[in-house]
Amino acid sequence: FHTLSECGSVYVIFGCNGYIWVGEPQGGEQGTRTARESVGRAAACIRILHALFMPVHPESVATVWAASMEDNLSVADMMTESFRQIVADRHLASVMEAQEEEM
Repeated sequence: FHTLSECGSVYVIFGCNGYIWVGEPQGGEQGTRTARESVGRAAACIRILHALFMPVHPESVATVWAASMEDNLSVADMMTESFRQIVADRHLASVMEAQEEEM
């Protein structure tokens, strides 16, 4: 059970069986448009990572979330092939940078 504070404080459960549940933040924002959009954005991040065969964990979801916010994308625009390419390119760049630091 994780609270992704950098992702609109949505709750995410990463099940051992491969299922992932995303829920609204509890408290004042519950049921608002902002809360529903946060849940949709987090779910879109997970779908993108899955489509790219990338690991799905709290940090990777937060990374895709940040990329979507940097590019000022709506939840619907996140599902485009061009955004998937951006995510893949950023992931490749971070892997290459990590390998260079090891050398």
